[in-house]
Amino acid sequence: MLLQSISNISDVTTGHVTNLLATDVQSFCYGITVIPGLLMAPIIIATTATVMVWLAGWPALVGLAMSVGYIAIQSVVVQLCEYYREETVEVTDQRVTLVCQIISGIRAIIRNAWETPYYAALDTKVREYKSL
Repeated sequence: MLLQSISNISDVTTGHVTNLLATDVQSFCYGITVIPGLLMAPIIIATTATVMVWLAGWPALVGLAMSVGYIAIQSVVVQLCEYYREETVEVTDQRVTLVCQIISGIRAIIRNAWETPYYAALDTKVREYKSL
């Protein structure tokens, strides 16, 4: 949403901003708490590998290789989760837009005192639908 052009910025509603804050800010907060661990990870891995080789010999590196493989698998899973999250965000944005349009329509009907003619037209459409 942040990469939209100036011409599309008028389409951004308060619902879109609320949705962005509700879903994405939580990810940023979680990311900030993880950063120290990411910075320390290479040092911890190097120290652990050194101690493992010193205590158990070269076969201990097999366990370290399995750990690195697990990290690679976890990276793939995270990329899949991001892909599906992007798909979910698109559907959520469509839903938020639809709800905003419905609310705007309801406000226009109430503001212009069109309730009675609107209900009559709606009742006619319901009867036509039921007759099918």
